[in-house]
Parts: sequence; C-alpha cells; structure tokens
Amino acid sequence: MAPPAERFAVLLEQERQYGSVPTFYLDTAEWFRLKGDAATAALLLLSALELPSSDDETRQIVAFRLERDRAFDRAVELTEQLAAANAEFRPQPDRDLALALAARGRAAGRAGRGDLERAFQLLVDTALNPRVGRLRRNRGDRSDGGERAGRADQGSRRALDAR
Repeated sequence: MAPPAERFAVLLEQERQYGSVPTFYLDTAEWFRLKGDAATAALLLLSALELPSSDDETRQIVAFRLERDRAFDRAVELTEQLAAANAEFRPQPDRDLALALAARGRAAGRAGRGDLERAFQLLVDTALNPRVGRLRRNRGDRSDGGERAGRADQGSRRALDAR
C-alpha cells in the first residue's frame, strides 16, 4: 500500500473530479476501511452527508455502515432523523431505527435495556399501524425503499472489489 501522503494526494485529486456525488465518499470510505484506516474511513463516510445531492438513500446507507462499524449513537441519530422525515409515507425507517436501537442496546449490555424496549415498541407499532400500509396500497407502491438501499450498498461493494 502507498504511503499515507501519497494516498491523500490521490484522494484530493479524485475528490476534485468526483467529489460532487455521495457515492464517491461512500466508495472511498469503504476502501479506507478495508485497508485498515478506520479514522479516515469514518470522516469520508460522514462527508457523503454534507453534499447537496445527499438524500434519504445516502443517509440510510451511511446509517447502516455506522451501525456495522459500531458507531451506534451516530447511527441511531441518523435513523431517527430518517424515521421522523418519512414516518407518514412508509414503515421502513421505523423498522431501521428499531434495528439500530436494538444493536446499540445489545452492545451496551444491561445499560441498553431502554434501547431494546424502545426498539421492541417501534417494531410493534410499525407492524400494527394499518394506515401506512393503506397509504402504500393506494399509491400502488409495494416497495418500502429498503431494497433500493441494499442494492446501492451492493453496488458500492462491487465497485470496490474491482479496484
């Protein structure tokens, strides 16, 4: 692997060309993570959120990766924002928030009981809320967006494997 100064010079050059899209930061963050530079990876990952083109899909991918990297507080914060912004339209953000809370709760041991209880209640509320399902059926939309976020994350991994 190239020395850090050389890697950062290439990063800056690439950022000038491709840094206007979140995918650049998602892919680059993943590359640095796989090379063992977790600090740089975390900074790049969060940079994807700062772009004007960053959307809910970007935020969800970042939240999933933060959770994977055990940055539970930031992951929960981001999924709470997504759930609040999308609560009226679809249940997936509440489900994702419940999963992030459950992960943080499990990692905290006994101290995480509140997160686990909140996660359980979110899952129950999501499953029993017929209004959200009715809204989706009326629009003819059977997708909850989760598949799309998963495909985007898979695409990022494939791009990294090609390097």
